[in-house]
Amino acid sequence: AEPAESFETIFPLQVAFDSVNEDYRIQIKGLGAVRGGPAEVVHALKVPFDEDVANGLTLDAHRYVQPHLVTDFEIPSKDAARQLVRRCRAELAEFYVAIEGGPPPAPLLIESSRGRGYRLDPTCKIISPDALS
Repeated sequence: AEPAESFETIFPLQVAFDSVNEDYRIQIKGLGAVRGGPAEVVHALKVPFDEDVANGLTLDAHRYVQPHLVTDFEIPSKDAARQLVRRCRAELAEFYVAIEGGPPPAPLLIESSRGRGYRLDPTCKIISPDALS
């Protein structure tokens, strides 16, 4: 992960998505990259995020996705989806601690709501991988 100048410079999160031969990757500008299963769950959550943006939904109206619906991507079970969300959040928190010296104020990138499921942070901005350099 490349160090961010300060806390404010990474928010809103700028996220680039790519995959090569089903090797999923996300990169957050100024924070770091996540690969494999933890990135795959983020790719799965990008589908409803993109639909909500295209439909002009307000940030509060962005939908949550139940863990069993995330499995429609290539994730085998609800428990696997939950575990991948935990792993993704843990990796992002590790990058954040390395840069900021303390834990993030809330889980980064993936929001959750008890009983409603998961969603991508509706304030995040999707950027192209080329915008990272």
